[in-house]
Amino acid sequence: MASSAGPLCDEPVWGVAFVIDDVEFHKATDDEHTSEEEKADGKQIRTA
Repeated sequence: MASSAGPLCDEPVWGVAFVIDDVEFHKATDDEHTSEEEKADGKQIRTA
């Protein structure tokens, strides 16, 4: 398990376990929290 955000992000920790008590998933609508990059799934994105 990797932590890419939050208080443990990029911290050098060893021998640590994460205990997950509960998980909730909420489906976002098409317009909610959707960036242009996410809308371009499978398409080429050009950068300068």
